[in-house]
Amino acid sequence: MINIVVISFIVLIGLISEAFAYFDPGTGSFIFQALIAIIATGVATFTSTLTRLKNFICKLFKKKNKKD
Repeated sequence: MINIVVISFIVLIGLISEAFAYFDPGTGSFIFQALIAIIATGVATFTSTLTRLKNFICKLFKKKNKKD
């Protein structure tokens, strides 16, 4: 799957001709903010999932105390 994406990306880059476009300074800032948001979302999702899994395993193997 990754090979197909990489090959497609290389082919698309090779097909690009001249582009008469302009990136203002705000565009770079917006892209940077989007990347930071994607990374933060990934970390938060991973941490939340790891905590839930840890709690589930702890409850599964929790020893029950008996008072005699």
